[in-house]
Amino acid sequence: MTAFRVIYSDEALEELRGIRHYISHRLNNPPAASKQADRIMLATDSLAVFPKMHRIRIKDRKGREIRFFPVDSYMILYHVDEGKNVVNILHIFSSRRDIDSMI
Repeated sequence: MTAFRVIYSDEALEELRGIRHYISHRLNNPPAASKQADRIMLATDSLAVFPKMHRIRIKDRKGREIRFFPVDSYMILYHVDEGKNVVNILHIFSSRRDIDSMI
């Protein structure tokens, strides 16, 4: 079995920083912010072994199959590029947001 590389888009990294900042500063809970970021990253790291373990949500404008899954109260959107053995993490956002607006 070939392991995939997990790559975060610039948007996903910025969104993860925003989640961490919100929990740390707005909710005044730095330990929870670190734990939440760790849980999200651990969950996305699991895609290196099982990249297609979550269902397809939609095809984007480029025709790519976009998959998604929840981590606590956040959603992860990603695309699997089998030709390059890469999982592209596209977005990380609150599950209260509209998924379709992210694609």
